Amino acid sequence: MPFTSSKGRAFLAGISLAVFSLMPALANPNASSPAGGSNQRPSVEGCIGQTLFNGVWRLKVIESALKTNPDDSDSKNWAITLELRNGKNAQNSPTDSGFQDYPQLAFADGTVLDMETTEAKVQYQKAIFYKSIPPGGVARTTMWYRLDDDHAAQTPTKLLVNIKAEEFGKNFGYTVHDPSFRVKLDCNS
Repeated sequence: MPFTSSKGRAFLAGISLAVFSLMPALANPNASSPAGGSNQRPSVEGCIGQTLFNGVWRLKVIESALKTNPDDSDSKNWAITLELRNGKNAQNSPTDSGFQDYPQLAFADGTVLDMETTEAKVQYQKAIFYKSIPPGGVARTTMWYRLDDDHAAQTPTKLLVNIKAEEFGKNFGYTVHDPSFRVKLDCNS
């Protein structure tokens, strides 16, 4: 029996819309939802101890732990020890290849912490950001993050390293769409 009322047509239109919106999932039942939340930027992602590669740089977090920072011993500090290797066949520097600001620590509650102390920022700049690294060469450092009272008893879940694929019209040669790194600090490889 055909629907002739406006309510009947609206009901059929609603069912049709629901069926058509499910068609991509029905066509590929193995397809999964996009990773991350609505505000999570795409990145090359992995765990502690895993070498991540974005086509130019190899990044590996060696350790993530609560430690005493010799330059800030009165506060609780989270230490991230990492190494960065040049994957190009030419001398390269993070500052000349799209690295942005300082790496950040993220917590499960969505809070993101920056490096706060001048000493920590200068150490990172000297050891990583401005370092000119030969092909296959490596730079290592420990980065320090002062924990505020709200996070002093929490463990960070991610290290975020923001990198632009191109800047001011210059393409840096990354082989992935978004060359940023996201290291999950709650898993080991």
